[in-house]
Amino acid sequence: MAGLVALQWGLRRQSTLLLAGLVLFSGSLLIYLASGVVAVTFFAPVGGIIMIAAWLWSAWTLANTPGLLARR
Repeated sequence: MAGLVALQWGLRRQSTLLLAGLVLFSGSLLIYLASGVVAVTFFAPVGGIIMIAAWLWSAWTLANTPGLLARR
């Protein structure tokens, strides 16, 4: 049961990281389109990298959780 609690804790952190990346990525693009401020476009790749990192962390966590599929 401790492994499941740790998995839930990790997935909560990963989803928060994914949401932060999404907000940073889409927000910077929307601000750029609305105002034309080019300096804001620096944050779009940073948000994309954060989203990719969150997806990779989630996939790695789910792939390396022993017996995850056997519990169903």
